Amino acid sequence: MTRASLLVPAALTILLAPSTGFASEKPDTLEHDGAEAEPEIWNGSSAAACAWPTTVAVQGFGGLCTGTLVHPRLVIYAAHCGSNTQALVFGESTNSAAKIAPEFCQTNPGYSGASDQGDDWAFCVLAEEAPVPVTPPVYGCEQDILFTGQEIAIAGFGASTSSNTGSGTKRWALTRLDGISFNNNIAITNGGGDASVCSGDSGGPMFVRYPDNSWHAFGIASTVTGGCGGTGTHSLIPGAAAWVESNSGIDITPCHDIEGNWAPGPLCKGFNAQDPGYGGDTWANWCSDVATIGWASTCGPSLPELDNEPPTVAITNPADGTVFDEAPAVFDLQVNAQDDLDYIRVEIEVNGAVQPLSDDTPPYQFSGVNFPAGAWTIRAIATDAADNVVYSAPVGFGVGQEAPQTSGGDDGGGDDAGGDDAGGDDGSNDGGTGGIGSTGGDAGADSDEGCGCNTAPGSGGGSGLAALLLGGLFLRRRRR
Repeated sequence: MTRASLLVPAALTILLAPSTGFASEKPDTLEHDGAEAEPEIWNGSSAAACAWPTTVAVQGFGGLCTGTLVHPRLVIYAAHCGSNTQALVFGESTNSAAKIAPEFCQTNPGYSGASDQGDDWAFCVLAEEAPVPVTPPVYGCEQDILFTGQEIAIAGFGASTSSNTGSGTKRWALTRLDGISFNNNIAITNGGGDASVCSGDSGGPMFVRYPDNSWHAFGIASTVTGGCGGTGTHSLIPGAAAWVESNSGIDITPCHDIEGNWAPGPLCKGFNAQDPGYGGDTWANWCSDVATIGWASTCGPSLPELDNEPPTVAITNPADGTVFDEAPAVFDLQVNAQDDLDYIRVEIEVNGAVQPLSDDTPPYQFSGVNFPAGAWTIRAIATDAADNVVYSAPVGFGVGQEAPQTSGGDDGGGDDAGGDDAGGDDGSNDGGTGGIGSTGGDAGADSDEGCGCNTAPGSGGGSGLAALLLGGLFLRRRRR
């Protein structure tokens, strides 16, 4: 058996029996609607289009494994698959064109071989974000949902027959958790003709569904005893989380701190809530219609309940009224933004058009912006972790001509996008200035007293040229 296939030790005897150190059985299980599963993952239901979208094929020099997208930029899988990963394949088969290259991959150096299932974890950081709703790890108080007898889902790209053939197609099944040991960091499924795993499913997920309908990952397929469909042993993701975060620089527990305390952050929302086995859109659109939840509140208040104070934001360079004599004007656009919580995303609006780049790491700066001749009005947009949105006071500057007039009354001190900016645009921009929220039409023609300050990000008019001005800016992303 190659390193990148599921290890199948014929006489692995160290597996703990469900009665030895495992959580006690609970009588109640989660109820949910969905398609019925075939009896085996290795000879069962092929995934419909966009079903189980966070189950990823891990392709490398040694062969095929499976992994789970637990963060937009991180896939977790098994250490015995190695770190020579070439591509992470999203889709229903390994022939899918929806692929993302890894930035780097790393295996747990503490993993000691086939009998060390509790340490069998690895991860790949993706070179770019995967635009699909994630299935984050079960963590903190949420671990109470894991108990012997709980209904779970398993998925993978492994073989579909007991002779280890048919790998490369995503398959899935519903089954029961036959045992879990938090002390030994393992969970088991006892196939016995029911759902289990096979070669190629290595690193693949165990999922559990929360009462809010979201799916969360908690297991990493490690070994199987008794051949395909036998007893599968899985490493627990909660036990790997601290190591993964320390070595990847990415927060994979978006609703908790690493000690397991409830601490929702800006990514504690939008988790995959697709009914089991149900398909949807296509991977050409990155499964855009996958069902999701809103803000999570499994162990405490959601983030918006904890943060009702909007951020503050102001453009500090250039100054309002600046005139650049020569075109083009090249400068560093600088923004001061503050919030009680440790996250703000800053975007820039130019003549009413929100630019495609953002900065979420202070000091907020867009380096080497390039403006051709003309009259320009810009605003900064600050969005905090709870989606409170604030617009800065407008700043007008000219390149080779006079600067446009701005009302300048908004101090960026906390008016959100749905309220009236204090001293905001009063509709006094004359036509042709290209003012904010205006394309040079009649002055004061907007229904909101001519105010462009309530325009939501992305809906501004503006010229096509303005929308491209910041296209070459350096985009910085915080790994959260």
